[in-house]
Amino acid sequence: MMRSRPNRKPRSSSLELATVMSSEGWVVRASGALDHATAHHLEESIEHIAGPNRQIVLDISGLATFDGAGLDSIIRAGQHAESMGATLRIRGRLGSSRSLPPPPEPPA
Repeated sequence: MMRSRPNRKPRSSSLELATVMSSEGWVVRASGALDHATAHHLEESIEHIAGPNRQIVLDISGLATFDGAGLDSIIRAGQHAESMGATLRIRGRLGSSRSLPPPPEPPA
């Protein structure tokens, strides 16, 4: 006898943030998906640690995916950090399948 499974909602995006203090300052390691469903978590994390003369490093090397909302959240987090007197640097590199396309060539 086969049992049917109830309809399940699709899993929502998952973002994990780990914040540690290091010789570089505060390091926020992001992994998973930085998208419209999770972007606010990144901004809240940066807002929580931003302060005068603080050095913040956002390590994006663990991100599997991101979208425009994720990119916007990084920009807003940097602007917030700057407004609080902190410096936000980005460390890490996204793979070629996850990065934005190069800008178009200017017309000749």
